[in-house]
Amino acid sequence: MASHPSLHQPHTLIFFIATLVCLAVAVLPPLFLKRDRSWERRVAWSGTGGAALCAFLASVPDWKLGIGLSLFIWGMTVFTAYFTTPYIKIRGKIYAFHIQDSQPDPSPAATAPPGIDGRDYDRAPDSYGGSVTAIKLWWLGVPTTAMFAFGVVGYFIDKEKPWIAAAGGAVIVLAAIGLGHGDASWGYPVARGQRVQFAIISIITLGVFTVLYLIAYRAGSRWPLRLEQSFEYRAHPRHQKRYP
Repeated sequence: MASHPSLHQPHTLIFFIATLVCLAVAVLPPLFLKRDRSWERRVAWSGTGGAALCAFLASVPDWKLGIGLSLFIWGMTVFTAYFTTPYIKIRGKIYAFHIQDSQPDPSPAATAPPGIDGRDYDRAPDSYGGSVTAIKLWWLGVPTTAMFAFGVVGYFIDKEKPWIAAAGGAVIVLAAIGLGHGDASWGYPVARGQRVQFAIISIITLGVFTVLYLIAYRAGSRWPLRLEQSFEYRAHPRHQKRYP
């Protein structure tokens, strides 16, 4: 029967420390050393690969634990990289949550197409504040809403932890009102055209999100709020022209 790894074992301790060092290599240099994206990407993924390998070796002879730790490191790194960096690049295409991170790697020799650098150019007309496209934000809203709705439903089932239900319900209510009023204020269609996600969220919340969103949308149509200091106003040139 295989023994479980322990930090009292020399090889486990050595590879555990090596795992931490590799993780530091993956995370710290891109934060403090400003280099080109390709260099940062190579360092990040090399460090991640090293950390996954060292975690596996630290778990020997429990290879199941080693595989689990390696997959966990890769999974968490990919998840974090998608939401915070431009490091996921497959066949020349960058996959990232934010618009800025999704742009092609800058190249000094590249020439921008006509109009790209113009003041009126808007690379994501439906984005929220120029940061996230509508389709990505609303798809993120599906599991997020489900998580908060689960907390609310859980309270009605076991009558425990009412603060979780209250917090989850408050987030859903505020999100519905904020998104509805904001979309209408700036002249966007309902859910900025993301009908599938809107319908799924409606089902998850038993229509509560939809009702609140549509009420807020109606209010935003009649009493819009358009602040020049907002990210939405500054991100989209058409807003600046339409609402000077």
